Amino acid sequence: MKFYICTVSDHLLINPDKDRVKPFLKNFFGARKIEYSYEIVPNEKYEILRAVSTAVNKYEVILVLGGTGIGDTDLTVEALRPVIDKELHGFGEVLRSLSYKDVGPKALLSRAFAGRMGSSLVFVLPGNPSAIKLVLDKVIVPLAEHGIEVIKGKLEWGDVFSSVVERIDENVLKGLFVRVWRDKRPATGIYIGKVKFQVNGRRVLYMENIIKQRDLEEISNKVAKEYNVNVTTIAARGKLKPGEPIFIAVISATNRNTVNRALRKIVELYKERVYHRDIFIS
Repeated sequence: MKFYICTVSDHLLINPDKDRVKPFLKNFFGARKIEYSYEIVPNEKYEILRAVSTAVNKYEVILVLGGTGIGDTDLTVEALRPVIDKELHGFGEVLRSLSYKDVGPKALLSRAFAGRMGSSLVFVLPGNPSAIKLVLDKVIVPLAEHGIEVIKGKLEWGDVFSSVVERIDENVLKGLFVRVWRDKRPATGIYIGKVKFQVNGRRVLYMENIIKQRDLEEISNKVAKEYNVNVTTIAARGKLKPGEPIFIAVISATNRNTVNRALRKIVELYKERVYHRDIFIS
């Protein structure tokens, strides 16, 4: 089992001698004879995403340290959560519960989370060495040993990722690109639906779009199973301006014909499930 660890910190990039995590990792993994790689990355969404997407499928376990708080410069969660394939929803609660015993209510300020990306398990953690040691010992190492075995036995056709978001913004699109780039299937097709500027000659002020997460997951899984394809779907909800993306579907398969049929089907199913209304300029 190989680990990739990165600390998100502009300060440590300039002052690497002040890095308290590096010596801790050397002692922790050295004592357990676990292979690992470590680097410091800039506190920027794109750099965080680049570092992790490069490590995905090369390392079984990825630890991203720092940027999990609620400050304006805490960006790690925003960079990575949109590209997680399957989130481990209980992980953050377990970590906060363990930390609460040591630091009290401050533990609740952490937005730590974990999930699967490709064939890797990704853990987003606070940058404090004591918190890292606590969760490595009690949770991550034992969890990863079992989780990796599950993943190795489950990587197959029909992989699905679905997400309903407030806006399909630049960060969401970057995450989508990483997922498409990571998929090695020979044929890929993308459908992008946007809010119209005019409907029947009337200018649109905004469109109200309502779609439930479970409905999006249901239609995505239906298409994945029926056509034996990989499916990624992202839908925006709420009030959307003309020109904004409403719905994106990505299909990966063995051939272009299957991709086209699956795309037509998923757009058809989406239109059946979504509720929207256009608000016009009077």
